Amino acid sequence: MRVRFWVIGLAVLTAVSIATAAVAANEPGSWLLGGQNSSNTRNQPSEATINANNVSNLAPKWVLTTAGDVSATPSVDGSRVYFPDSAGWLYAVDRATGAVVWKTSIAAATGFAGDYARATPAVAGSTLVIGAQSGKFETPTTDPSIAGGYVLGYNKNTGALRWKTRVDTHFSAMITQSAMIHGNDAYVGVAGNEEVYVNKTFNGGQPYHAVRSAEAWSSST
Repeated sequence: MRVRFWVIGLAVLTAVSIATAAVAANEPGSWLLGGQNSSNTRNQPSEATINANNVSNLAPKWVLTTAGDVSATPSVDGSRVYFPDSAGWLYAVDRATGAVVWKTSIAAATGFAGDYARATPAVAGSTLVIGAQSGKFETPTTDPSIAGGYVLGYNKNTGALRWKTRVDTHFSAMITQSAMIHGNDAYVGVAGNEEVYVNKTFNGGQPYHAVRSAEAWSSST
């Protein structure tokens, strides 16, 4: 899979230091959540370079070939682009050069071979929050002590795993959405892969607090 990053002319991309998600959300060019902001507008209001008059001049600045398909909207901070691929890798890429800063295995974090993520990594300060598709790689016979859906927190500068939270214990549970960040909390919905089974027991649609690596509450829908 080839990932293209588009820029106009010789526009300079400035690296910034991001202390908190709230501050970074206002930095030009940042995209810290799947929908850009908590209202899911999918709009960057600070963008002042690209407009209707010059958009036709966009050209690829760099191209990165990844191990698998990329379906998620990348998250972007002052210096890097973050995204997962279908081969199970989570990437941090220099937004100016396209060089891979680090990449790490989702399966290595969850313990399920083949596991991957498909949503935008949410940027919360120096932590990337992303859920895994673990339910696609578990079965009714998976050890109950490890079965379930997982949300992961990575150091965005190094790719090191900071924490792993099991947000649901059902063997088919998986996270298909990008986390929503509010203050020190992250909220995700839990989906299930149980449609492939005849006997269905999953009670889906549960949001959780995950950023502090502890379940706060859940609500079935």
